[in-house]
Amino acid sequence: MHFPHVPRGPAKRSGEAALLCLVLIACACSKENTPSAPEYCENGGYWSQMASPVSSDLDGVWGSARDDVWAVGSNGVILHYDGVEWSLVEHGFASTLDHVQGTSADDVWAAGWEEGETRVYHYDGSTWSRSDPGFNGKIRGMWVAGPDSVWTTGSHLNQGRIWHYDGSGWAAVGNEMDEVRSAWSPSPDTTYFIGSTYSGSEVDPPAYDVVRYDGSSFETMYSLEWTDFNGIFGIDENNIYVVGDTWNEAALDITGLILSGDGTNFSVMDVDPEHEINDLWGNLPENLFAVGDHGTILQRDQSGWRSVDVGIDAQLKGVWGVSGTKAFAVGSAGTILHYTCDPPEEDTDTGPETFDFEELFHYEGTEFYGIWAESPSELYIASTTGVWLVHDEVNADLIWTKSGMYLEGIWGAAGTANVFAVGADSDGALIVHCNGDECQEMEVESPATLVDIHGFSATEVYAVGYNYSGGYPLAFVLQYDGNTWQSMELESDTMLTDIWGAAPDDLWVTGWTFEGDGEVEYGRILHYDGIEWTLAEDCLETDLLNIHGNAQGNIIAVGQNEFAPVLGGSPFGQVMRFDGSQWSEILTQDERGFRAVWVSPNEEIYIGASRWLEVEQKLETEVLRFTGDDFEVLSCQTTDPGDPIEDFWGESDDVLFAITREGSLLRRSDGL
Repeated sequence: MHFPHVPRGPAKRSGEAALLCLVLIACACSKENTPSAPEYCENGGYWSQMASPVSSDLDGVWGSARDDVWAVGSNGVILHYDGVEWSLVEHGFASTLDHVQGTSADDVWAAGWEEGETRVYHYDGSTWSRSDPGFNGKIRGMWVAGPDSVWTTGSHLNQGRIWHYDGSGWAAVGNEMDEVRSAWSPSPDTTYFIGSTYSGSEVDPPAYDVVRYDGSSFETMYSLEWTDFNGIFGIDENNIYVVGDTWNEAALDITGLILSGDGTNFSVMDVDPEHEINDLWGNLPENLFAVGDHGTILQRDQSGWRSVDVGIDAQLKGVWGVSGTKAFAVGSAGTILHYTCDPPEEDTDTGPETFDFEELFHYEGTEFYGIWAESPSELYIASTTGVWLVHDEVNADLIWTKSGMYLEGIWGAAGTANVFAVGADSDGALIVHCNGDECQEMEVESPATLVDIHGFSATEVYAVGYNYSGGYPLAFVLQYDGNTWQSMELESDTMLTDIWGAAPDDLWVTGWTFEGDGEVEYGRILHYDGIEWTLAEDCLETDLLNIHGNAQGNIIAVGQNEFAPVLGGSPFGQVMRFDGSQWSEILTQDERGFRAVWVSPNEEIYIGASRWLEVEQKLETEVLRFTGDDFEVLSCQTTDPGDPIEDFWGESDDVLFAITREGSLLRRSDGL
């Protein structure tokens, strides 16, 4: 506002006073006439899926404003939303993070666990740093009541754990619960906890309690048998909510549960979710959001609870709102959902569904295991029925076959018309040599089952495999000099699975072995320096199945728990990287298994992944692409959506093929 010139003296003071009154009146009138922000969406609001920079599971979400929102998850993932897009935050921690909360933009806390110990981190507006309570066991909950009041909860060896941070340090709070799931505070002198008091008796059923703590003693306010509480949240002390699941006798199944209470009395709300509820947030008793398994979203308005179908099957783990008209939910596989009063933009694309990897053809009755190409118009595939030659990506001919055999690996010396496929028959090792569409079996004497092959010329080729001797695997490496195949000296009880090398004196082999009676399996990486084979990496968590690189300093090995999908469980995948000096883990996922990998000339990494779908109890095939920041999920068109990718071949990021076990050939779509 521009003030006119006023002469000095009393007249000035009088004029200033009058002018100040006018300004104050104008401000007061302006404030009185300014409409207040809506507390909820009168139209019910809309949920839409946001672009996520990660494929890792997300478990917690919180923010200080609509342009300052945090999400955390597995593999140490921390994401930040600036009001426009989500981005991955570099911090240097490897912990699995389950919770994030704070009080302001420069006071944010994240909690999780690593190697069986609780991990807590604090963000001061510029950097993340550790602030661990110091207890073993898995952390189950966190509540930030204020800048100088942070609660963490969990359990260790069937004993509940509660720790409190007062601004200067952490202190344990003694309790008699077996496990403490979560906490919420309406005031500095009152905190509510949810936890279990299972006695361990076969007669007494497990029970979960709502407990009030006044700073010196605990009082049980509510208890429910055959129940599992996951979270507690309150709008104020008269409106407190607990979510979880319980045994539904009528449905003979476990279904979701929501409690409401006034701090003293709690009761089950009139809502019957089909699936477990994991988290709840709201700004009014008539404006609540609850999220759970299988994409469950429940909203409560003036007319009661209703279910919202967002068209996803993700396990939603966390929900938080900026206001009653803007909220976020996060879940498995990097899922991020956004709630607003405005409807999402309509998708006007009515064309056919597109895939990042499109199926070129599918053959029933054969299993594909290895692929190599002279060019994109001349592809060779090793299979259980023999050697296939694919012309122009669509016309495939079986150019060699033999009864009682199978082939798993294939490689060729480019420009020389020498292609080698390896496998096994009833006599042991089997090697087939092809020249164009003419193939013949080579002479080789070895009891090994050969699984893969790699070389550097038509006279320098290596094949790897294994044989069982006395119930344990015995590693085999065969070398071809252009005339004969000879067994190399290698003493290792490793089940070899794949081979790749940058040079004849820099060969790498993956595999796995086991201890005892086969109860414990672990991966191995072997290296050949041109003179001898040595163990490069041992005791990994998964069976390593595939290896590839594009230079001596960028090599990737992938693997998975081989038996989990067979037993009806989630695959456990692991990705290892060699940087020229040492191997390190760059990705671990408990819902994806990895069977194939390819590194492009510009160092992008492509991984064949199988993701476990809990609802359908089956696998879904995907490709993960790593560009240096994080893994992006690419879709695959396959006749069987759960058909795993076994091998890649490519000459660039734009020319990349993949084969699946059940006989499909895929190609990366143009324009990806």
